[in-house]
Amino acid sequence: MKRKIFLSLLIVAAFALCTCEEDFNPYGDLRNNYILNCIISNDTTIQFATITHSYMVENVNPLSYTTDPVVEGADIRISFDDSARVFSQSTKERTDQSRYTTPASFYYSANFNVVSDKRYVIDAHLSNGIRLRGETTTPPPVAFDPWRCDTLIPSVGKDWVGVYWNIPRQDLYVSSVFKVYYFKRDENGIAVRYSKSVPVKYIQQGNEFVPHFPEPSYASMIYVEVDAFTRALQEISEGDPNKENYIILAFILEVRIYDENLTSYYAAQREVPESFTLKLDESDYTNIEGGLGVFGSYIKQRKAVKFSHEYIRSFGYIPGLTE
Repeated sequence: MKRKIFLSLLIVAAFALCTCEEDFNPYGDLRNNYILNCIISNDTTIQFATITHSYMVENVNPLSYTTDPVVEGADIRISFDDSARVFSQSTKERTDQSRYTTPASFYYSANFNVVSDKRYVIDAHLSNGIRLRGETTTPPPVAFDPWRCDTLIPSVGKDWVGVYWNIPRQDLYVSSVFKVYYFKRDENGIAVRYSKSVPVKYIQQGNEFVPHFPEPSYASMIYVEVDAFTRALQEISEGDPNKENYIILAFILEVRIYDENLTSYYAAQREVPESFTLKLDESDYTNIEGGLGVFGSYIKQRKAVKFSHEYIRSFGYIPGLTE
């Protein structure tokens, strides 16, 4: 009896699906949204912004849409104190044309110096009358702790290097990475400057060593294994027998302090569950009034850490600065 009831339910369900198949729409109605994205920082004097619009694809692959959804002709300005900076529009040829073949369009403002602890407001007026607005307060700088920071690479008596800092606001995300700056002489003897990011450690997966970089977090320190410095230094000349062509200049720690908006954005990425989805973006976080997108800011600081000349010479390299 139960089996007959179960079969009857299956038949009813199949009939219902067949009768409504023509009206079934897995996408729903398209909401005509405009997306403004702009991240300002003290790391550059040219600030950029982009505006795009939402679009519908005819299948489940968002990348199949090959018409650039950029919005041109907008009036964008950022105001702060009693001043305002107006953005200009420009284009640039794409290096990757696998999806869009038209030049990339963007807005920019040159000679725009961003400072910490300041409120900035962005306003974008579109030609169709739509207005997009957002604001950010640039974060305060960190203060490095001279009593706890290691001062030499590699550290004496330790297999890791640690740098510590204090930040006035504990609710903001911070990211940090060491970079090694060096010269490499080319075939004409001309020294060309390069840089390489150093992971906090390498994780062995089979025969490969995969670099591991920490994600933005509330951490107030960074620990880097000495083995990570060693492997990174080996990699810059991998396959090149002429080690004497490499001059090591400096190890610089770069610390980025993110504002509330970018902190919330990165936190939202971590909270997204692993589930089936057709969405291209990982979260719907936005702080743009009248549309979608992110207007955020970050402050970058740098700290140099000295290195042992003997350590550099062990690779066959030349120390570029006095010890």
